[in-house]
Amino acid sequence: MKVPFFEVVGKAYDDFEGADLIGAYAPIEPCLILRNAHLAKLVLIENFNDFVDNGFEAKKSLDPGLGYNPFSLPGQEWKEVRSIHTSVFTTTKVKAMTDDIAVCAKFLKNFIENEKHDVINMTSLAKIYLIDAVSKCAYGVESNVWTDPDPLLKNLIKNGVITSEIESNFAALCSILMPWANYITRTRMISHEALSYMQRIYESVVKQRSRQENPRNDLIQHLLRTDEKRKAAGKEGFTKLTWTTNLMVFFLNGTETASIAMSYAVYCLATHPEVQDKLRDEIRKMGVTLENLDFEKLKSLTYLDMVLSESLRLYPPLPVISRKAVKDTTLGSVRVPKGMKVLVPAWKLQKDSRNYSNPEEFDPERFSADRKSSIPKGAYLPFGEGPRLCIGMKFATTAIKIALVAMMLNYELSCPSHVDGLKPHVTSTLFLFPENGLVEVKFSPLAE
Repeated sequence: MKVPFFEVVGKAYDDFEGADLIGAYAPIEPCLILRNAHLAKLVLIENFNDFVDNGFEAKKSLDPGLGYNPFSLPGQEWKEVRSIHTSVFTTTKVKAMTDDIAVCAKFLKNFIENEKHDVINMTSLAKIYLIDAVSKCAYGVESNVWTDPDPLLKNLIKNGVITSEIESNFAALCSILMPWANYITRTRMISHEALSYMQRIYESVVKQRSRQENPRNDLIQHLLRTDEKRKAAGKEGFTKLTWTTNLMVFFLNGTETASIAMSYAVYCLATHPEVQDKLRDEIRKMGVTLENLDFEKLKSLTYLDMVLSESLRLYPPLPVISRKAVKDTTLGSVRVPKGMKVLVPAWKLQKDSRNYSNPEEFDPERFSADRKSSIPKGAYLPFGEGPRLCIGMKFATTAIKIALVAMMLNYELSCPSHVDGLKPHVTSTLFLFPENGLVEVKFSPLAE
């Protein structure tokens, strides 16, 4: 039976109850698996400079879509590329995107309304919605993804940004455990179709935008300004590959992991009608509609934030975070030599009874103002933590919340009778996919 590597990590976490840290071989080099929130905080935040590198090593020549992503870049390269993107994902910038995202949510509502079947594959629907939002907010283009997507987009909706399960599983496993093996297998995680779509955006939008007098203030415009500043400082300008991979950063962060998070959030609501009712009441009492929704109104929906936070606790898109020691250091009393990988099982820490009471229960109230302060630092890691926190977090959570508002105002969610619980499947592609890639949800229109 095929067992993904991260399920092996999870089993080790369960088997060594009482330990704070586990030594293992993966598969031939030693690594450490953390079982303690305090140690996770040390690695990700307090001793970050000792573990600045991600333990995930993607080769630029083999997998440029991931190799140039700040997620996998080491040290100084990570700082330079991340600095380009962090200013795009500020609260102010995401706030300005709210109107465009709300337009996408209206298309989402209309799509559900016109769907012939009331049971919908939420995983696919989330991808369509988020591809539309990213295309509009980051690239300033209409994707037509709801009505007439081009063949490349159809493929991305069906298969995602990631390559086939077999290829991506092996590529991810090699990138963490034996990076040299990718040179032999020539495997990659980011599909050719995804890179081709980014190249099309570059050819059709970037070149045209550079000639406009009053362009949109979006990702492409930010990258154009950055390119101009580099050239003015005597540095090399962006190449076509640099453009393509920088455009891919937003697309990957805004669609792949976010669609997983959105699917699980909808599933949690569908299986907890009492939470739906409470959330719907909050939205109505605050007078929020898709027509008047803005960033401040969204921020005022505190129970909505609690619901999403709790679904992310139960189902973090990235179940295991990896780091690599960049110098000899220690964790507690354990010596950690330079180059050793450290694995932080976020999914397990977030379902550990030492960190959360009744951890298997979906309980949004644990993120209420008077209870969330009791959550140990290092025990809530759905987007990572510390300086390498996911740069797309603000955009992703904003887009998901707006979609949930659209659904709560118009539909009652439930699971069809043939769905017998959701079984998350931790694949070696790093992500916590639902088993068979499906989250089926029934949408019933609310009575007028």
